[in-house]
Amino acid sequence: MKTSIYFLFILTIMSACHPNGIEATSANSPKNQSSAQYLKLAFERGDLNSLMKINLHGKTLEQADYISLVTKMYNSGALVVPVIKGDKRAENAIGPLWRDKDAKIRSFLNENKEDPNYSYLRQFCALDVIRKTELLTDNSDDALSTLGYYIDILAQEQNISPAFFYQGLKKLKNYWPKQQLKSTVELAIKASEEAMRQNQQGIQNFEKGVKKGHPELLKSAFYADQIDASKEIDRQYLFYIKQMKAMILSNVVY
Repeated sequence: MKTSIYFLFILTIMSACHPNGIEATSANSPKNQSSAQYLKLAFERGDLNSLMKINLHGKTLEQADYISLVTKMYNSGALVVPVIKGDKRAENAIGPLWRDKDAKIRSFLNENKEDPNYSYLRQFCALDVIRKTELLTDNSDDALSTLGYYIDILAQEQNISPAFFYQGLKKLKNYWPKQQLKSTVELAIKASEEAMRQNQQGIQNFEKGVKKGHPELLKSAFYADQIDASKEIDRQYLFYIKQMKAMILSNVVY
């Protein structure tokens, strides 16, 4: 019984293309689209909603704890609830959305430093404001400074979302001092390499589980789909890592 439950758990994780983490995926993904095709499209579009991952440092966050944390963030107003209707902000909205959410998030995080899942809260808030506001498209000094604050959080917490590091650091490479860029990029590369290791470990566990408990699936379309998806994830991670290493080389600190 335990083996079957474990296997189903592995399938669920691999189906989400996100071992050892949590991923937000689009409900509009075509049913006949392979996981690898879905990931390629997300990569090409820079769809951070589909590329988001949260590093739990080996912890297993129970469903009840996850719901409790999300509820806490939502009730505080820290979670980003878009106020954009069509192409226009709500009439009562003042200033960029990121500015309002940044103030609420900083206050929320300051009030919850003693939470046992503080690392998770920091990562979730940073990912949320980057992917749900116009922070990545605002070129003002205030926006870049704020983006740097959240990218730094992700780097400190060793978050395993290489796409966020890449998109954020692209904006910051000509804004941050060279030494600050170098040190943060190095942390981002380390986290991205860990993301790749976890992906490879996840597919190895998946293969072992299939061979041991359900060898008939080895020739199935589902199995092939998951292997292809894992290879696509590795390809993307290698791209991000190479690009970030190039950022260091192009901003050599003497």
